[in-house]
Amino acid sequence: MSRKILFVLLFLPILMNGQIRFNQNEIDSILGISFSKKFNGNAVLQVEDELFYYENGFQNMESRLPIKRNTPFVIGSISKQFTAVLLLQLYDKGLVKLDTPIGNYLKDLTQPWKDQVTLHQLLTHTHGIKAKDLPTSFEPGTSYEYSQIGFQLIAEIIEKVEGVAFSKSAQVLFEKCKMLNSYHPDLLPKGTILFGYTRKENGEVLAEKESLQNYPAAGSFISTVDDLILWNKYLHQGKLLSSECYKLMHTAYPIAVRNHPVFGKTLYGYGTTVENTKKPVQLGQTGFTPGYACMNFYFPDRKASIIILSNVVEDSEEFSNIFSFHNELLQHFKKKIGGK
Repeated sequence: MSRKILFVLLFLPILMNGQIRFNQNEIDSILGISFSKKFNGNAVLQVEDELFYYENGFQNMESRLPIKRNTPFVIGSISKQFTAVLLLQLYDKGLVKLDTPIGNYLKDLTQPWKDQVTLHQLLTHTHGIKAKDLPTSFEPGTSYEYSQIGFQLIAEIIEKVEGVAFSKSAQVLFEKCKMLNSYHPDLLPKGTILFGYTRKENGEVLAEKESLQNYPAAGSFISTVDDLILWNKYLHQGKLLSSECYKLMHTAYPIAVRNHPVFGKTLYGYGTTVENTKKPVQLGQTGFTPGYACMNFYFPDRKASIIILSNVVEDSEEFSNIFSFHNELLQHFKKKIGGK
């Protein structure tokens, strides 16, 4: 049987809509402890300085090693926030311009779009680049298409400007945030093994071998629930970016609108989604890579976070199924903190 460990450090604080409490039974009912297909991973619900931790299942299905708070997960597109912040820090220093063609930084690009696509367009998925040696799929700046290679190009620009490997720049960022268990895959400590799985319809759980298939800058950083709580604290409390850059990152840009496979119409800023059309305002990102389904959202009006990291993914073509546990807990959390 799977093992569950529950940590409640303190009850959550009193907010305007009354006292908010989470308990084991209500989270069990959402994350499927009584179901045949259980949630396997870590979750943390945070409001102000109070935290509720939930752990269930195994990090290694073969040895039955239980999930722990410091279990590492490949976090998928949550990685894009790290990359966006590293670029915006260069912008803060006057070392890059967001409206400058990327060919000014990457001299080896050969396609004509090198003189058209800007950093702003890479950050907002409005560039249309499919591959370095192919034309764009639309005129840059006129449409939206979710992209991984755009953030890889951002990483290459960061390397050119800083003169060091992108992995090193990321590690310096993590050290500043005291994220001691977060890594670019190239700097993962020797001996660290990542365990991601896919659960087939018949219940069989198979190990994944392609969890790091994405560009690191776009989707294959490694982190933990505690480190992502620290990330939210440093990012959203003004410790990483100037107020100008923070606003740029969390602006919903008119063209950057995606038909998200989980949430439907979704507005994008720089490396993050921005839900500001209803309360509570929601900032953050989901992340998917083979064997891992993750979520990190922050609610500035409540200084609240929900982080869900899972290393067992349902075998489904529908992302709504892959993120069913995550989305149900998210909706429950938003109602608790005063959402509609």
